[in-house]
Amino acid sequence: MIGGCATFICSLQLIVLLALNPMEQFKALFAEQAANNAFPALPPAIIWVIDHLTGIIGAMLVFSVLTCVISIALLHRKNWARVAFIVLLLASVLLNFAGIGFAYAMTPMLTSIGAQIPGEFKSQMDQWTTMSMILNGVLTLALSIALLWLAKKLTAREIRREFGAE
Repeated sequence: MIGGCATFICSLQLIVLLALNPMEQFKALFAEQAANNAFPALPPAIIWVIDHLTGIIGAMLVFSVLTCVISIALLHRKNWARVAFIVLLLASVLLNFAGIGFAYAMTPMLTSIGAQIPGEFKSQMDQWTTMSMILNGVLTLALSIALLWLAKKLTAREIRREFGAE
């Protein structure tokens, strides 16, 4: 429930940010900086996120409100909430792995930025990129295993009975 509230607050902050700074301004700034070779052109994954940021924020907002409502109903032992929470857990696992794909799509941008860094700092940047990808993968796998375990636990016979599903 805390995660749902945090996502809700983050979503509201992003909505305010978008209201104050339209995406067209961000896109124009990125295009201008790339044209001036201030940094490499944005990878397609980043462009997709920028193009769909409003929808992504809206989905985060809906997801956080649903999580909050489902969590409260779960505390009241509503069977529909148990089933919905299992669906949210499984969706979270899929979204975690999508996040790894997104991070991997960002790697060329980090590598090209690193190519502009002189000497020893480039080596450190490459090591940081590699280590962050490995850590991201390990943490995502560990979290996904925990979420899958919890989803499986919620399907156990004694839990289903407690929620009146049997």
